[in-house]
Amino acid sequence: MKNVHYINAGAGAGKTYTLVTILKDILTDTANPCAPSEIILTTYTKAAAKEFREKTFKRLLEAPAALDVAKILDTATIGTVHSVAQQYIQRYWSLLGYSGQFNVMSDVDKKRYINQSLKNVVKHADLTFFYEFTKDFNLTHYDAAKDRNIVDYDFWKEYVLKIVSKMRAYNIKPSQLMIFALQSCDVVDRLFAVPFDQKVLKTKIKIYSDFLDIKSRETKKDGSPSKNALTNKGRLDIYSSFKTKSSPTADEITDFIDSDCFKASVDGDIKQSKNDALAYLKCFLALAKADQSNVKDCIKRIFTIAETWS
Repeated sequence: MKNVHYINAGAGAGKTYTLVTILKDILTDTANPCAPSEIILTTYTKAAAKEFREKTFKRLLEAPAALDVAKILDTATIGTVHSVAQQYIQRYWSLLGYSGQFNVMSDVDKKRYINQSLKNVVKHADLTFFYEFTKDFNLTHYDAAKDRNIVDYDFWKEYVLKIVSKMRAYNIKPSQLMIFALQSCDVVDRLFAVPFDQKVLKTKIKIYSDFLDIKSRETKKDGSPSKNALTNKGRLDIYSSFKTKSSPTADEITDFIDSDCFKASVDGDIKQSKNDALAYLKCFLALAKADQSNVKDCIKRIFTIAETWS
């Protein structure tokens, strides 16, 4: 591309100063004069646009020969990308085939438009699936007006909008979306393929299992096992049995968590050891029980909707 200046620098390096200098030089170049009304400068924020205008005006005032240019700097088109685009639409609406009476769509109207548009794309089976998926995974979002989390049955819309936005930004064709969907499913497969590690459990439960072992050896005065010893021996047997399973199923993990093994009353480090073991088992159980196929199905449905809607 011709006449393009690419400026790449970190925060505070002087990008704004450099751009203001370039703008001032263009406006004060006597060999190739350029009027402020011929300038278009866009930014991403109103604050940045204001800063550009103010700093350029100040730099022009510092040069006596540029005072006349400074006086008409307001004729330069300086603003955010959206505000500049709006100015030109308002100015040339008749050439664009639009009405001169228009406003920026409100968030409420935008939401209504999106819902109406999606209604012609999303199937009843998709809505039923997303409804059940939301309940199964307890998907919520924070509602500031109500100051509480509410169930987010429309969670999928946000992802559809993001996908379509990325398609437009990176010129992605609808036919390419399923490639990305399959790549996302591969990520899900890797996330769910977490092997159960008995060594981790053994480390976390060691203090507690040692406690059970000691208690299981208690005897009465006649040398026979005490009632407490028998109870703790039973608990230790449950743990020993579970310890032999290298890849326990979700049901086996659930049974072990609910078993009598963790019923002993303990304090201090022993209690912490027991709690750490339970936390590890419950975390793994959440992964083991999570419906992997449902997550992948959800991804494919969202990408399919985005493909059709785009």
